[in-house]
Amino acid sequence: MSLPLILACVWVLLATATTALPAPLATIGAGVALIAAAPILIWIFTAHATWIGLLCCLAVASLYRRPIAAALAKAKRT
Repeated sequence: MSLPLILACVWVLLATATTALPAPLATIGAGVALIAAAPILIWIFTAHATWIGLLCCLAVASLYRRPIAAALAKAKRT
């Protein structure tokens, strides 16, 4: 397994661990994890095939499905 994919696996574990934090810290941790995901995803897209990068993007989206749904609902209201 390549280094970008190993880092992606570690990222998933750390992003999942942020849910065990108290609510204010979990929000900050989730934001930091989301920002940290961008360079890893770019690295995966450049090092591997596009479909592997898309699968990784879906994995990130599945971890953030509720905040994404809340943001979409808020955007519809305004």
